[in-house]
Amino acid sequence: MRVLFVGNSHTFCNALPWQVAALAASIGAPIDVTMLTVGGMSLEWHRGQPMTLDALRFGGFDAVSFQQVSHPFPGTAALLRDLEPLADLARAGGARPLLYEVWPEQDHPENATPMNQAYAAAEESLGIDGVPAARAWSRALEREPALPLYDPSDRRHAAPLGSYAAACCFVKVLLERDPRGLPARLAWRGTALVDLDPAQAAVVQAAAMASAV
Repeated sequence: MRVLFVGNSHTFCNALPWQVAALAASIGAPIDVTMLTVGGMSLEWHRGQPMTLDALRFGGFDAVSFQQVSHPFPGTAALLRDLEPLADLARAGGARPLLYEVWPEQDHPENATPMNQAYAAAEESLGIDGVPAARAWSRALEREPALPLYDPSDRRHAAPLGSYAAACCFVKVLLERDPRGLPARLAWRGTALVDLDPAQAAVVQAAAMASAV
């Protein structure tokens, strides 16, 4: 399976695509990942980039993950406007489009509701499956409020455990495999990716399983 990740720093933070690849490899389901990301950029920006458009048309991917700018989140109308043509190109190129659902800022949990509503509206309107990282984070924090999901330096991006939670959601959505019991220590081609507390990893694995249905 070949998967393209389109987005910004919330996609490249903590080498998320390679965490997905490492988790998939651990269960004998190899994924070849490619990433087109620029910090702070929206799907509107990607919609105007020949590199992104050509990758969708000609890249031969099996699935494409799209991630909208999140902080600030531009709302439902912008998400629909910019995601629809990109998803159409992905489908025309033979790929399954996915929407990577990112969480609100740690200091603004009230933003979760409009973001989740926008994701749900886009997925229903466009017939796209979501990768529910934000919902998995919420479930995990309900169980263990002190889980270090957020990067403490900016309280917006993911800490390694937060990206790992998202990677578990990708495993469930892309491969339809249960992420519970996957390794908490990941490396890719000899480079360490994460080395997590197994108990904390188990919490986010279970949250990913419950969210990605």
